[in-house]
Amino acid sequence: MFEFLRRKNAPAAEPDGETKALPEAAEAEAEAVAENDDDKVLKGAVEAMLVDQAVPEPEPEPEPDFGTVNVIGSDTRIDGSLSTRTEVHLLGEIDGDVECVSLTVEAEAGIRGDVTAAQNVVIRGKVVGNLVVDGKLTITDTGSVAGIVRARSMTIDEGAELSGRCSMSSPAT
Repeated sequence: MFEFLRRKNAPAAEPDGETKALPEAAEAEAEAVAENDDDKVLKGAVEAMLVDQAVPEPEPEPEPDFGTVNVIGSDTRIDGSLSTRTEVHLLGEIDGDVECVSLTVEAEAGIRGDVTAAQNVVIRGKVVGNLVVDGKLTITDTGSVAGIVRARSMTIDEGAELSGRCSMSSPAT
């Protein structure tokens, strides 16, 4: 486009072979240079805005974490010990010891064996065995525990059953 303007406004050739610049040509060339500088400034500003407002990379979707809770279904019975580094949610029955991070025994579920938990235990069902809970033990109004119980803290709802000895201690003891 600027080439066209240069040719259109090119200086006229004099009869003696010398060229003489037309005032319009000088003005057009100055405008073209100014436009070119304006284009550079504008381009720089646009690039700066694009950098400042760059679209962030989409965060990858978190992978499903299937290992945080072990659910033992209501139609499941385990004969033997269960040891896991995750939470256990029991709807069925376990005839054996349980070692886990935390445990919830639902109303129709039960354990016949010792329980060791690094965090909290909620008993809504029945446990016959000793409990060692480094966190909080909660026995709800539908829960029943028969055995020696040691926990950092305990909540026993009205209507809950607790048979045996219990003590509260810090996790270090």
